[in-house]
Amino acid sequence: MRKILLVLTLVIAGVWSLSAQRSITGKVTDQSKEPLIGATVLVEGTSTGTITDVDGMFSIQVPAGSNTLLISYTGYAALKLSLTAASNYEVTLSSDAVLLSDVVVVAFGTAAREKFTGSATTISSEQIANRPISNVAQAIVGASPGVQTNAGSGQPGAAPDIRIRGFGSINASNDPLYVVDGVPFSASIANLNPDDIESITILKDAASTSLYGARAANGVVMITTKKGKAGKNQVNVKLARGFSDRAIPEYDRVDAFAYYPLLWEGYRNSLAFRAANPLTLDSASTLAPRDIKGLLAYNPFNVPDNQIVSRDGAINPNAQLIYNADDLNWEKPITRQGIRDEMVVSFNGGQGKSDYFMSFSYLNDKAFLIRSDLERYTARLNFNNQVLSWLKTGINVAGTFVRSNFNGGANDAGTAFVNPFNFSRNVGPIYPVYAYDPANQGQYLLDDSGRRIYDYGNLSALGLPNRPGGGYGGRHIVAETELNQEYFRRNVWNGRTY
Repeated sequence: MRKILLVLTLVIAGVWSLSAQRSITGKVTDQSKEPLIGATVLVEGTSTGTITDVDGMFSIQVPAGSNTLLISYTGYAALKLSLTAASNYEVTLSSDAVLLSDVVVVAFGTAAREKFTGSATTISSEQIANRPISNVAQAIVGASPGVQTNAGSGQPGAAPDIRIRGFGSINASNDPLYVVDGVPFSASIANLNPDDIESITILKDAASTSLYGARAANGVVMITTKKGKAGKNQVNVKLARGFSDRAIPEYDRVDAFAYYPLLWEGYRNSLAFRAANPLTLDSASTLAPRDIKGLLAYNPFNVPDNQIVSRDGAINPNAQLIYNADDLNWEKPITRQGIRDEMVVSFNGGQGKSDYFMSFSYLNDKAFLIRSDLERYTARLNFNNQVLSWLKTGINVAGTFVRSNFNGGANDAGTAFVNPFNFSRNVGPIYPVYAYDPANQGQYLLDDSGRRIYDYGNLSALGLPNRPGGGYGGRHIVAETELNQEYFRRNVWNGRTY
């Protein structure tokens, strides 16, 4: 009899427990009312949970005393659903930009960061927006551990050298493969407007070769452009102005008053300490003031040629420049205050099953070196539409127009004559930029139009001295930089659809 009563008691307790639970059903969608497949639904404070099916539907048994469901999905803000007397619910999750850092763009789509076993670095649009860059690749500089970057040529808009896996080849390229919105990008990365970029993912290890093969041998840079968000229309306007100058000041250099005594000393010592027939130091000190002007060819002072330096090596105290001091500074006419102007206008949003992103930008970047600048116009349209539950289409097109003055001497010539920095740093500070009239002390030589004539150092036909060896006779970096026109023009259209 006791056994029968015990069984009846257990059955009654089980029936009461089942009746205390209730069944909750619902559907989880995004902001465009598209079902979210695999969303997690948990009863708060318990281990009871389920996931949504292909239609975003779920069904779960909620124990007595539990009144809250936790609903989450990768890339969306988690939601706490407070239960009422209703048994069926419609749940909409909102996308969360903060969670984008937890998603890694890989060769075949995206992956949750905690499930991604490769080596990758993600750079968000917020990080890019905080830096005044003209080239998307510049956003990588200093942003990814283990990635080596080099400033490159310094030409406005030029991409830095990116080395993800070091130097893998002597003759072939060591640049990474750039993939824009899933498509390998073979054009210059400078065509992209940095404000159009949603994220940059750098894939460093062998996992990056899973789709692109040998082309990914130097690593892969995955670039994802922005798209609109349903139910949210925005207009963004960006106006920016910046200034550029040399990061490292120029070397201190001697002026004309110090240059003549230094060259006098060098000539005096060459006479006194030469191997054959050396002169006494006293005799050399007497000859040097007489000969030094003949060796240097130019006398920028108002004193006779043989009285510029005394026999003790001191500059004549009465010496004053007959040239304009600015004409002896070759750095000044080849540099300027660099200015960078940028304007960006973008429209983005969406409604129902469609989203869009449009942008237009203008960039004018003038470097601090003359004839070195970049002017760029870009436009982009990104449109997506969920036509049917099983059919989604989209188009992503962009255009770029680039006009640039390219100072080839500064970028490619190393320390050759046409390198403006090398020339201005090494030409003697007694040789003027402009030619002076030998018949009228301190007056410029003018051409038929009344403009000053450059002193090329070989205008003996006009009564001017020739620069000696080492004085770059016949060369003039200001004239060559201004007159040697080297333009760069690029017009690019690219697009994809699916």
